[in-house]
Amino acid sequence: MKVNRIRALAVATTCGWVAWGSAASADWASCQSAPTRSCLLDEALDGEHGQLSGKERLDVIALTGYRNHPEYLAPEDIEEAKRQVMSRPALPPTLRWQYFSLAATGLIAANRTQEAFDLMSELDPPWVGNALNEMIRALVKADRLDEIPVFGRPMLADPRNVFSTAAKMLAEQGKIEQALVFVALNPAGPPDLDLLTSLGVAYAKRGDSKMAARFYDRAQSSVESQKVYAVQDDTVMELGLKLIAVRAARGDIDGARAALKELPTGSGKPSDRIEITRNLGYQRLVGLLLWLENPEAALEIAKSGLEPYRTLNVLVVALWDGEHGRSDETRAIRPLLGDNVDPKIRGTFQRALAIAAAKSGDVISAVALASETDDPAKRRATMLELAHGLPP
Repeated sequence: MKVNRIRALAVATTCGWVAWGSAASADWASCQSAPTRSCLLDEALDGEHGQLSGKERLDVIALTGYRNHPEYLAPEDIEEAKRQVMSRPALPPTLRWQYFSLAATGLIAANRTQEAFDLMSELDPPWVGNALNEMIRALVKADRLDEIPVFGRPMLADPRNVFSTAAKMLAEQGKIEQALVFVALNPAGPPDLDLLTSLGVAYAKRGDSKMAARFYDRAQSSVESQKVYAVQDDTVMELGLKLIAVRAARGDIDGARAALKELPTGSGKPSDRIEITRNLGYQRLVGLLLWLENPEAALEIAKSGLEPYRTLNVLVVALWDGEHGRSDETRAIRPLLGDNVDPKIRGTFQRALAIAAAKSGDVISAVALASETDDPAKRRATMLELAHGLPP
């Protein structure tokens, strides 16, 4: 009798799991045909043992665009991110930086800025500058400029960098007058080349071509004066690419394209300083063209780069297209990535496709595209972003 009872219990348990699995499959099938925020959040955050929590949940959020969407971070996520930053033994620097970025984004959005500044002491010294830039970016987005650490707060880094970083980020948001205040207060004196270009672009986007041209002229003059004294190959490469960026910002895409072809040929060694400099220049140029809302030119420039950086720059354009709901343009980039693309890049591109579909109004296709993502964490992250794009 005892054996029979055990068998009966085993059969009942098995039937229960089968029934649960069938119900879960039915719920997911229903969600795919009529997506809602609730069911997509379930798909994104349900784990084997219930709702994801702690570090597991945080690692999913880390793969999203949380910097632009601090609402993804619940209060418990912020506390978990703080715990990870302060964990002992300490995490590797790159991981600690990731959790700091999550914590700082959430803390500043929750108006807990001092806690974010205090958390910086947990980072290794080489990462403090990046952390400060991260916080300045978040404070600018939150329009809390008086909390940037140059007004009544102890200096945490070279104040010249703080003023310059804040001015650039304000220019990127079109807040030109506020940016110019930081330029005027900067103890380093006149703005550097990158800031001059950023202010020119900000005026161009505002429709003030006359003021834009003035800043472009100053940027060009600054580069040309530096080129006279440039000797090292990587410095010559850097200044050449900055001149090309100014030319592209003026709208002379043909001239920029021709100038790129005149740059020294590649060494074939990605670790060489000149190749690192070339890649950074291409990144800046692609980013500048996307800021000017010229994705066609940005893609053309990205395609002309050298591997292994070419694929990453092309991916940046795909992500921009995705965020702007350009489904056809995003899909057209897929063949450029090649057949043997890194799975992480493939997963990121799949996210771009899904976001593009959702922003163009086709949420059902977006969910289907997200479901095809091979990486489980990336799949969850994309589902989370899609969920937050839907009404509660």
